[in-house]
Amino acid sequence: MDRLKIFYTVAQYRSFTKAAEVLGLTQPAISFQIKALENEYCTELFERIGRDIFITDSGKTLMIYAEKILSALEEADIALKESNNPLKGRVNFGASIVAGIYILPRILGNFKRRYPNVALSMKMKYASARDIIVGDIARNEIDFGIMVEDNQAQNEKDLLSIPLLKDELVFVMSPRHKFANRKILPVNEILSENLILGARNSATRNYIDSEFSKLGFHITPYLELENLEVIKRMVEEDFGSGILSWASVRSNVMNKELCARRLEGVKLIRNISLVKRQQKTFFPATNLFIDFLKDAIELTAKSFIFEQ
Repeated sequence: MDRLKIFYTVAQYRSFTKAAEVLGLTQPAISFQIKALENEYCTELFERIGRDIFITDSGKTLMIYAEKILSALEEADIALKESNNPLKGRVNFGASIVAGIYILPRILGNFKRRYPNVALSMKMKYASARDIIVGDIARNEIDFGIMVEDNQAQNEKDLLSIPLLKDELVFVMSPRHKFANRKILPVNEILSENLILGARNSATRNYIDSEFSKLGFHITPYLELENLEVIKRMVEEDFGSGILSWASVRSNVMNKELCARRLEGVKLIRNISLVKRQQKTFFPATNLFIDFLKDAIELTAKSFIFEQ
């Protein structure tokens, strides 16, 4: 690259003497490097006529690419220096639907206002979010994921799960539902209800099925949907009832659009964790964001547990 930079400087100034002055080299050193470059490509790059030098057609061709290469290297140099600056750089991560829609937006907004020069990129998926996020982590396409922790993640030796907060699932119904005025709901009483649940193999659905199976219950949903917001709308209209994250319905319950109850006989509390590769080293901007995230969640962690 030094040789290419020497060529570019000579071509720019049309002078070996000026190029030597700009680059802090001797003129013989400049001449030697140009000669080596001409030998490498088996062509003359400059034509010398008296004291003047002119760039040849071969030199003009090389000049086009040299300009692109040196410009790209300069951009890379700036980008690498910025990546080591915690107040700049880029943070790439994935998030499950519950985390991405109902937990992170306010935190991301506050972070962006405080650190406007840090770029954030969040990848979020509905179906099989857990497998997609873990796959992206394994391929190093994202630095980490914020997702529901499960036994599979705990058993994967290459992954490290750092719990961030507890997320409770609650039974959700319309204010017109027959159970709306009841304070206590035994788990067995909801099994005959028209349950609207998330898609099979989604993290939340897998968790619900697993916890109910431990009690010897099998859930047969009335309807399965991928989109949490659609499930909430269907429940609001009393089309059925559901089991959803308290984080996803808290505002709806506060606005009296939905009713929520904790189910008696089953504890539906899970971890939402930061998942990363065991040996993954983060750039300063990513560490800055994670510290900010942990502090913000610590201040609001209690709000994700249902208080009946």
